[in-house]
Amino acid sequence: MKENKTSPEHARYVMRWAGIHHKYWRTICTPNDEFVPEDMRMTPDVMKRLIQHFHKKSMDELIIVMLTVHRNEPFVSDLLSKLSNRMISQLWNNESETVIERIVSYL
Repeated sequence: MKENKTSPEHARYVMRWAGIHHKYWRTICTPNDEFVPEDMRMTPDVMKRLIQHFHKKSMDELIIVMLTVHRNEPFVSDLLSKLSNRMISQLWNNESETVIERIVSYL
């Protein structure tokens, strides 16, 4: 489903997904929820499957939500650190001035 992510149709699509997959929705939105079945709790494997699924279904915004909600999980914190280091390294070669400006402005 490749479409405008701000469209009402896309919003309905995401909400239908959340209704059908309500246990995963709860896993995504509620860290450490005791009512989520053990096999659906957020782990690196569950997150990998969800990321692949969301990307395939053009629901990439839910990847950002999931990473933000679970940012305190050690495996997510490690992932975000590695990702930011890699992205900074890639940009540094061609855009070091821009990287420095952004770092300073975000502080």
